[in-house]
Amino acid sequence: MFEKILNDANLKWDKLTSPENIWIRVSYGASGQAAGADYVYDKLNKLSKNNNNVFVDYVGSMGLSYAEPLVDFTFGNGIRIFYNNVDSKNAEIIYNSLIKSLDLLGITDTSQPYSLLCSEHPISVNLSTISISDKFLFSN
Repeated sequence: MFEKILNDANLKWDKLTSPENIWIRVSYGASGQAAGADYVYDKLNKLSKNNNNVFVDYVGSMGLSYAEPLVDFTFGNGIRIFYNNVDSKNAEIIYNSLIKSLDLLGITDTSQPYSLLCSEHPISVNLSTISISDKFLFSN
């Protein structure tokens, strides 16, 4: 039984973290719920329903309650972009800026997400500045 559970978990993990997929996590601790994480999740889930390479999930508290709701985009090589104080309107702007721009540019391998920020493939997020720190991208 343990082997089956472990195998299923590994298959799901491999799917969520594969280079061609993007995993969006919405913080859903008590503070995330109070700040409107349901609406953000619903909007992102609706926007991504026709994209087989984008997965939207709820996760527990990310430890940044003051910035809820948080949304975390994880690319195939582990690069993560966090957005704070997201509402359903901003969720749509973020999604369209990132996911739809990838589609328009024909970028299917997100294992090289730094190309999203270089002059070769500029993508404007239009919400706030993004700074790079090691393997994480943060939005203020």
